[in-house]
Amino acid sequence: TPHWAYAAGARRLSCLCCIFSSEQDIRAAVSASDKGKAYARRIIEIEDRNNHTILPLRTVGGRKVQRYIKDVVGDLLDAA
Repeated sequence: TPHWAYAAGARRLSCLCCIFSSEQDIRAAVSASDKGKAYARRIIEIEDRNNHTILPLRTVGGRKVQRYIKDVVGDLLDAA
């Protein structure tokens, strides 16, 4: 049987909120795991306190965009 992360829609295994993960993989980890939700909440606290994100810049429409974990999974945490 496949690992739960693949069943949740992740394309690769990594840490639950890995800086090298795609946003899709981070969403899969948080949506399918209580541990992922707890970890994301902790990262959000740290990012808010330091006004800095763990995520690298993303290119969207030719522009570099700063994304925070809250931007990626906040809707999943609000629903929990």
